[in-house]
Amino acid sequence: MQIYESAFDLEQREAITKKIEEFIENRDQITMLVIGSPDCKEIKNLSEKIKEKINLFVFDFEIKRGKISKNFKKSFNFYEEHSGDFFKNIEKIKIKADFVFHRWFLHHCTDHQKIESFKIIKNLLANEGELLIIDWMIPDYSSEQERWESSKKYYKYQKRHGLDIAKSKQEHNFSKINNPNGKGGKFISHQKLEEIMKKENLEFKREILHQSKVEDPELFGANLYICKEGGN
Repeated sequence: MQIYESAFDLEQREAITKKIEEFIENRDQITMLVIGSPDCKEIKNLSEKIKEKINLFVFDFEIKRGKISKNFKKSFNFYEEHSGDFFKNIEKIKIKADFVFHRWFLHHCTDHQKIESFKIIKNLLANEGELLIIDWMIPDYSSEQERWESSKKYYKYQKRHGLDIAKSKQEHNFSKINNPNGKGGKFISHQKLEEIMKKENLEFKREILHQSKVEDPELFGANLYICKEGGN
């Protein structure tokens, strides 16, 4: 099974839609930034009424022509898109965003890039702005060897639900875990991620996803965070 269009994918999209609707409920208009979603699939099910309240900015490594329809763009109060290396080109976007989200972005970043991503996004957030994250995380570890063992446990459990990748690719991805090549497989534990967020003075709430779909959702690894500046 491919993750896209799976029950897990659709449930995560629904979770994002719900969080956006809750955030915008008592607001007349917001500025929103989407990172790492070249087709904005996560927000296509927002109602027209909600879309009309959003000034939408989209940033991805590559935005292919036609991936986002003209009608979709026109459904928002304002729409603008940018592409390139997030860590080099995000400065193209001159905004203060009320709501930022990225899904499946962090596990493409080295640990250093994860830290940098929070620093960058903090500078983009407006007062009382929120950051929503959904990503895959592995059991905690205290060494690189333990990190690999945790990754293998994660991959093994994912395989039980049809989301496995070839063992050779698992090993290759892990061998490049400190290489800022934009490839996946650079997993972190939620404990390590929360240490980063605390150091960056971010408040956060964590939700473990797919609790009705898998027996061990913690090991399955899908986590949702809502973050805002303030500290814990």
